[in-house]
Amino acid sequence: MDKLRYTASARLGLWDTIPGDRDEFLASLVRLLQDNAHAVIETDHIEFIPTDNPALASVTAICDKIIARGNPTLVDLDFEQALLSGPCLPFFRVEVMTEGPSVGHRMSALQIPGTLQELLTATQELLGLPFGDNADGDFASRPLPTELRELTSQEEDIFLAEFIKVFGDRLGAKLHRQVLIRDLVDSPDDELAQSRVDFVFQVGGTHWVFEVDGAQHTEPGQRNLDARRDALLTEHGWTVFRVTTAQVRQGLQAWFETRKRDLPATLLSPGFDSVQSAIVSSHLHAAAYYAILVPLTTHRCLRGLLHLYSHEILDPTRNQRILILEEDIPITVEAFRQLSAIWGHIHTIAQETPTAPRFDLDVIGICPVHAPLEGMTARPVPGPEGSYDIILSHGCLMDSGSFGSLEQMHFPTAPENLIRLRHAIGFRTERALQWCEPLRYDLADVERAITSENGDNPEPMTVDKFNAMRFFLRHIFRKRDFWDGQLHVISRLLQGKATIVLLPTGGGKSLTYQLSGLLLPGMTIIIDPLVSLMTDQAENLEATGIDLVGFISSQLDPAEKEASLRDMEAGRLAFTYISPERLQIQKFRNQLQTVVARFPVSLAVIDEAHCVSEWGHDFRPSYLHMPLNLQRYCSDGEGRRPTLVGLTGTASFAVLTDIQMEMHVTDEDAIVLPKSFDRQELRFDVRIVPMASKPSALKTLKMQMPRILRSNPQHFYELRGDRTNSGIIFCPHVNGSLGVTSVAGLLGHGNFFAGQVPKAFGGDWSQWNAHKYRVQQAFKRNRIQELVATKSFGMGIDKPNIRYTIHYAVPQSVEAFYQEAGRAGRNGIPEYALCSIIYSDDNWDAALEILNEPNHPTALARLQKIGWDDRGDLLVQLWLMFNSYRGRNEEKKLTLEFWNEKLAPVITGMPVGATNTQEIPFGAGNQARVNSERAIFRLMLLGVVQDYTINWQMRRFAVRVERISPAEVKDHLRRYLMQYKFQDFAVQAVRNIPEDTVVNALRAAINVLIDFIYDEIVAKRKQALRTMGELCRNFTTDQEFREAILAYLQESEFSDELREWVNRSFEAIGIDSIHNLLERVTTLEEVKRLVGTTRRMLDEDPQNIALRYLSICARAQSAAESDASVLQETTTLTLQVDRQREDLPSANDILLSLLNDIATRRPALLASVSNVVLRRAGTGALARMVMQTDLADDDTLYSLSLKLLTVKALHAAMDCNFYTNLQKELHHA
Repeated sequence: MDKLRYTASARLGLWDTIPGDRDEFLASLVRLLQDNAHAVIETDHIEFIPTDNPALASVTAICDKIIARGNPTLVDLDFEQALLSGPCLPFFRVEVMTEGPSVGHRMSALQIPGTLQELLTATQELLGLPFGDNADGDFASRPLPTELRELTSQEEDIFLAEFIKVFGDRLGAKLHRQVLIRDLVDSPDDELAQSRVDFVFQVGGTHWVFEVDGAQHTEPGQRNLDARRDALLTEHGWTVFRVTTAQVRQGLQAWFETRKRDLPATLLSPGFDSVQSAIVSSHLHAAAYYAILVPLTTHRCLRGLLHLYSHEILDPTRNQRILILEEDIPITVEAFRQLSAIWGHIHTIAQETPTAPRFDLDVIGICPVHAPLEGMTARPVPGPEGSYDIILSHGCLMDSGSFGSLEQMHFPTAPENLIRLRHAIGFRTERALQWCEPLRYDLADVERAITSENGDNPEPMTVDKFNAMRFFLRHIFRKRDFWDGQLHVISRLLQGKATIVLLPTGGGKSLTYQLSGLLLPGMTIIIDPLVSLMTDQAENLEATGIDLVGFISSQLDPAEKEASLRDMEAGRLAFTYISPERLQIQKFRNQLQTVVARFPVSLAVIDEAHCVSEWGHDFRPSYLHMPLNLQRYCSDGEGRRPTLVGLTGTASFAVLTDIQMEMHVTDEDAIVLPKSFDRQELRFDVRIVPMASKPSALKTLKMQMPRILRSNPQHFYELRGDRTNSGIIFCPHVNGSLGVTSVAGLLGHGNFFAGQVPKAFGGDWSQWNAHKYRVQQAFKRNRIQELVATKSFGMGIDKPNIRYTIHYAVPQSVEAFYQEAGRAGRNGIPEYALCSIIYSDDNWDAALEILNEPNHPTALARLQKIGWDDRGDLLVQLWLMFNSYRGRNEEKKLTLEFWNEKLAPVITGMPVGATNTQEIPFGAGNQARVNSERAIFRLMLLGVVQDYTINWQMRRFAVRVERISPAEVKDHLRRYLMQYKFQDFAVQAVRNIPEDTVVNALRAAINVLIDFIYDEIVAKRKQALRTMGELCRNFTTDQEFREAILAYLQESEFSDELREWVNRSFEAIGIDSIHNLLERVTTLEEVKRLVGTTRRMLDEDPQNIALRYLSICARAQSAAESDASVLQETTTLTLQVDRQREDLPSANDILLSLLNDIATRRPALLASVSNVVLRRAGTGALARMVMQTDLADDDTLYSLSLKLLTVKALHAAMDCNFYTNLQKELHHA
């Protein structure tokens, strides 16, 4: 005899739409289904050996992943429709979801004679009943095998007989002998799991273990072992009773009568003889049967059938005759239909897999419950007719070891091809990823159809493949159709193509890797920047019926973390969420290698991929090392690597370039962009107030919010379940007047969230983590209405009823604003949410001066002269930036000192190419660790550090250093620079790096590297902040603001051309190219898009003079741009030209051309622009050039030029010898 245990359950999606508070019911339903999800396949003559056919292993592994994705998961969508429109029709009033993103049904009202809790109680009662009125066969059980019989005693036989005498045959059939503890507890790794208990009684909610103890159990060692066994069983919900052999011989009838009184009355006297009589007599029990039991048992049978194919007991390559003995709930035909549908759709998109199974089903039993059969052959028969490939006795309510009445009637002696599907005793869960070879899908034609649909020769979509993909979308996620970009991404990932996904917030990015991950073998690993995001993503998956999910975080207690790691290693996680820092821990790397030895890691996901750029260069260097680590430690022994996918809601070209370079994804086809970033659900508002007026402005805005959103002000801020008007207020700080605790206090509540512990909190890290978890759960479940948070909360949180976001200060960039504001309005209703910024413009001109200052210590000194209360939003954000980037000289010093003190001594005397590992303490404080890790990463870029790991418990790095030549240092730097710049730039930058010694090469290379980081990466941050500030201070209307953001974010007709300008010199582009482009712009809409695209390109290349020049002219030409914005751009361009004058032969020509363009495009501003140009970068040569043109007709320009010439002439005279000698003679006279 052989057995195969497995776990599977499913529920109706309808339960998610119960009006009102449904959390308690759903939690109870899940527990009930999980307790009854365990099944076993039993045979007398067949051995269960997994297939070694790679193609069959692949398709069955993917089918199994889909079927077992949750316990419970959601039942088949077509089957749910058949149940709700058929046998469940009297019990629920439902509405079909015909509009919106979701498919399925929504419950309007319950029509059962009882509560939901009573419905669950009725289900428990049904589980304790025999199915049919003639239930004799249900009580027949197989005798104990000889090897187990030898473990029993005479007293155990007496115990069994007395139990049946007191409890009766029906309950006596539920008493099982010699059961493995492994099957009773969901703790398979426990050393006690291989031992057995004497008796198990499991029915409904009653879980008893009986032990009959002989004399040996009085010995100290055995007593200790018994206590440990009892503790393990009790921990997993079993009540353990121990009786001695002497007590058994004396008689246990009185003791059993006492135990009998502990049973629920409904179990002893259920009121019904069978399930069939209950569902005929009771409306409530009929509802429990069709709405809970039928979905549960169908799904359990479905996975059992799949196991028959994956173990080659059934053969998918030929048509087979199968006889089904429906011993109780008649759902086997439906289970075959569901399996055929899942398998067939996989084969449609993966032709290398076997075709869906073909079978002819003969059914003995009552009329089956099923959805339309779609071409399947299934017929009721009174008895066997001819020979069969397999005889399947299905009894989902019958325990393991039971004979069914139909089996006894038709097959008194079991034939060799008889298989039994039964309920399994205990709570051991058997759900794990199945091994198979990597699988690639045939979706190139789908991808081509998508990418060509807007071209001149669009390719037709392959209908059957599209329908197959949509089947999985609807079947698994209950979504109606793919949103913009989703199918494109999924088609690439299933082909193994690395992809960068740039879709708007709320655009369904997560679904792309979730669906792909379920259709690919093995595990998907996801890098998330925030614990709150990991928690939210895991909970969202569980809400869709996918619970093979775990996250590993420092905020878990040690036991929880170890449990998640064990689950990952054992293949019990299809999706594992981690932080980038986790990949720097050696123990975790080893565990990943254990996983890939058993199952492939098919997908490696970098969620919120903009953090690679925005945080990696800043305070989380692990981000920059992460893509390499993912590829290295998630690869199997044959060199197969996971497919990389980066997800972000918005990214400037600068950030996008960073993502591409760090992920090593340079193929432009790998970037999936949306057709539009527009979020019609959102309205925008900017309140411009002095810094001191922010508190009153916030209160005023909240008071006006109901009117703006056209809601009843009396109830707007009340808790109303899913209809609560939730809101998030984003603060730039944890502490201080702009911090989360202060703002929450201002609003009269304590609902605040931040990455760091606020000073006002008064607790330690563990208490703070517990607070954050409670607040996040309460907010998500509509138990609090509003949350005040830093950006550490907003990223990725998916909650459909957020009506407003308020930024209490300007965000760091347009992308950051759109990401965080995009938490709102995720239900698709137009103008549902308001996204506001309370913006302070104090000392804007001073902020621009500080922005334009390249030396950070100088800039910081200027900033600190301005009082805190007089710092506008831009200065507040600059203060944060300067605290992250302390200055290039300090970073050069720190990096070189780290090398000289920590690593250089390690390689002394080593030959070139040799490696060594050095352990280095973090140092005092978090900043010391960040500084050290940043230095390590800089040295990795230069090739002298190969890799590093982090031991958080010992607070130290383990750095593997390599002795390389000076020329190799130079080459590493050149290759890094070429990721961002053209080859000429890289060659020129490293030209002066000496090649005499490694020390000299490193010193020079560190200087070049850090200068590049400040001139490029930090400058881009400043430009992004400035762009956001400009949008805020120029706010007029929602529509204008929306258009400006979209012009910045989206591709325009100018994008391809201007992208070619990035990282090129002014001479390479030329003034004619600028004027030719401007001449093509003829409408206000075009010029708006040009301004937005130029802004975005300048974020990529802030020092580009041609782009800055174009920005000035486009702004001057646009009626939507203010005079101030033109002047601000002019100031920046003028300073850039003046700084680069030595390397810019055409400096005066550029400035003269600019003056002419201003005179043409915005003549009223010519005087002001002239004042900026001539005062900041004027030369005598430029003044003479002005005097020789029509510009001299402008009185202001003429006067400024004349003054400039006079001043230059005076300076020249004062510097000549004649003037000096004349001064001396006059002095002596």
